[in-house]
Amino acid sequence: MTILLNILNEPGWGSDLLDLSNTYFEGRYTLSDLLARGRSKEKRTDCKQVVFGAVVNTDGLLVRTDIFEGNAADYKCMQPMIDALKDGTDKENLIIVMDAGMSGVENIKWLKDNHYKYIPDFVTFLLRPNTFLDNQALARIFR
Repeated sequence: MTILLNILNEPGWGSDLLDLSNTYFEGRYTLSDLLARGRSKEKRTDCKQVVFGAVVNTDGLLVRTDIFEGNAADYKCMQPMIDALKDGTDKENLIIVMDAGMSGVENIKWLKDNHYKYIPDFVTFLLRPNTFLDNQALARIFR
């Protein structure tokens, strides 16, 4: 799950959660461009599906939703979801906390290029620590 954290914790803005999932469809409907076979979290390889993203605030209310093609990988959906949020978000005080499905090299480069603060998933961090921190920061963590 990707977590969007505001480090100032101002009223009205706490920790918003962004997550992606998918749902499958049974039947013969073929007119949607979004329906496609993809990696089903419910192991339904026999059905077409869509991927959907949702951002929920600390009150449990939806802040943003989006629907993607059924064969879209999670890491390809992170950027459009964050882009859609940035009008109502103070980017200076935002930290993106990524799970393994979001921590791809492409997303990390995009976050750096767009000046987002971020924390990768732990495994990605251990495999490529120099990607995220400079050597002085690494020395402080691993003394």
